Amino acid sequence: MPDHIGFTMSGFERSKAFYLQAPAPLGIGIEMEVTPEATGGHARHAVFGSDEAAMRGGQHAPARATGGIDNGAPGLRPHSHPGHRYGACVRDPDGHDIEAVRHPPE
Repeated sequence: MPDHIGFTMSGFERSKAFYLQAPAPLGIGIEMEVTPEATGGHARHAVFGSDEAAMRGGQHAPARATGGIDNGAPGLRPHSHPGHRYGACVRDPDGHDIEAVRHPPE
């Protein structure tokens, strides 16, 4: 599993608001913010994550309330691959697709 992934956003505060609310049902929240001074004068950063993230289906409402667009209703996705049991997809305010998937324990 990757440690982190970065995205360039058109508006820090708008994107931060989206990512504070959209993944909240999955147990994901803000872990820290990094100032421009800490990155050598570059843009601000927000770090999101969770040690215990767990899929809870049907949670598009927080994403839509902060500018996200429904890009695929929650449901089974057996056509993706055999272990892909549940998925929901939203598009963030900058057009990035964010997908939540639940895989059964093996």
